[in-house]
Amino acid sequence: MAGNKRLAARERATVVEFKDPDDIKIGVKSLKKMLRLHLRFLENKSNGEKANLKKAGLLRAGLAGANLSGANLEQAILEGANLGKAKLVGANLFGAKLAGADLRGAKLMEANLNGANLKKADLGKADLEGANLEEADLEGANLAEANLWGIDLWEAHLGEANLAGANLGGAACLWKSRLGQANLAGANLAEADLWEADLWKTNLATVNLAKARLEGADLEDADLKGADLAGANLKDVKNLTSKQLRAAKNWSKALNISEDILKELESTA
Repeated sequence: MAGNKRLAARERATVVEFKDPDDIKIGVKSLKKMLRLHLRFLENKSNGEKANLKKAGLLRAGLAGANLSGANLEQAILEGANLGKAKLVGANLFGAKLAGADLRGAKLMEANLNGANLKKADLGKADLEGANLEEADLEGANLAEANLWGIDLWEAHLGEANLAGANLGGAACLWKSRLGQANLAGANLAEADLWEADLWKTNLATVNLAKARLEGADLEDADLKGADLAGANLKDVKNLTSKQLRAAKNWSKALNISEDILKELESTA
């Protein structure tokens, strides 16, 4: 009896559902066939076919190491799926549901994750160089040591996310991104654009912010201890104190420090 229940649960976890335009269910064998045909497509071999998994139900699916580069996974349901070390280069994951998914070490370069739900997903050491994560929800996600070079995180939600040691250089766009209470300790944000970003209680200790744009950002209670601010643009930053600034490295080389803060620094020198 218990064995039957486990089997039923396994089948539910691996069934692929297409809800648009028709209600079609594809079992494990068909999914594996689709992956094989997609691989042939990527290798320019005969009978290859690009995988179309738009709105597919892949809840808790086991896709570790799968090659879905360039595949259409728009609005796919991949919550709790195992995509560890999967190849999703240039894949379309617009609006995909990836909450709690395992994406450790996955290759997501140039992937479209606009509006995707990645709450509490594990993206540790994943490669997302040049990916589009505009308005994505990454609340509580793990992005430790991930490569986010040149990434687009415009208005993304990264509250309480772990980005320790992540690489966000290469003019990564974090316009109006919400990073409240996120951990970015030791991350590389050199030349990153944090225009009007919410950095409330964000851990920015030892972060490389050289030449970063922090114009209009809210730094209330942010930890800047040891952060490199050489060439960083601090024009119109909100809630930055002289104490926070003094704890940073190369703060005197930052640009557009407010007159009020400069006076405070002089008076406490």
